[in-house]
Amino acid sequence: MTKAQFVTVQSISPQQLFLAREEEAKVRIVGGKSPYKVTVTAGAAQSTGNEIDYTAPNVAGSYTMTSKLFCG
Repeated sequence: MTKAQFVTVQSISPQQLFLAREEEAKVRIVGGKSPYKVTVTAGAAQSTGNEIDYTAPNVAGSYTMTSKLFCG
């Protein structure tokens, strides 16, 4: 059996974005080592290493991106 634990990554840079609907942006995870698990409350996020390609949703609002690193 393998025990796995998720811990919070130090930060995502930039820490805040203002985007138009469906606008794309690149963000970077600072601290820790991959693999990372990235989740967003809306829109889409695709991560490769410590870089995240984020596409804003089609509905205006305030949304959250969370990144955790995997420690096995």
